[in-house]
Amino acid sequence: MPASPPQARRLELPVKVSGQTPLNLHHVRRYASGAADAQGHANPDGNAEAKVVLNGKGAAWVEFEVGHVFAADALPPGSLTLRLAASTRYDVTTSADAPTGFLALKAVVLNSRRRVLARYNFRDVEIAQAARSLSGKEDAVLTFTVDEGAAYQVILAGRIEVDSGEGAADAEVRLAVEAPSFELTAAP
Repeated sequence: MPASPPQARRLELPVKVSGQTPLNLHHVRRYASGAADAQGHANPDGNAEAKVVLNGKGAAWVEFEVGHVFAADALPPGSLTLRLAASTRYDVTTSADAPTGFLALKAVVLNSRRRVLARYNFRDVEIAQAARSLSGKEDAVLTFTVDEGAAYQVILAGRIEVDSGEGAADAEVRLAVEAPSFELTAAP
């Protein structure tokens, strides 16, 4: 008979995760074709960046996720509030014949069944309508319910997609997140 997994230590509220506590979820996925390049990084300190460069005909996407996974039964059952804060910046440079595409930044809470329990969209901008540069401090408050026996993921995710279509276009699109912090408290 296989051994049962060790029980997670129940955390006491409030739970704070920031640059002093390395995040245990940090990864990047990307794809590029033609005259496009996609780069990105996501670090344990929560700093992350996605960048797409297009010089002609092509398409690319890149996405990052930074956050924290809480083991089953690590969070106390009941209604919790997540306060998320991060410094963000995006830069968009395009030729006159701008490509199609978008940049997005969102916060999401998932359970171990990959069910979305809470979501907040910070940015969801089409490249053609985007301001050339924007930076600032982002804050969000999400509430969700914790059930016994489930694990939870608190994620800050960014994505860029760019496509020249049938023609050729030039573009450079960058999205960056710095110093994210997550705080979980009992919901009022």
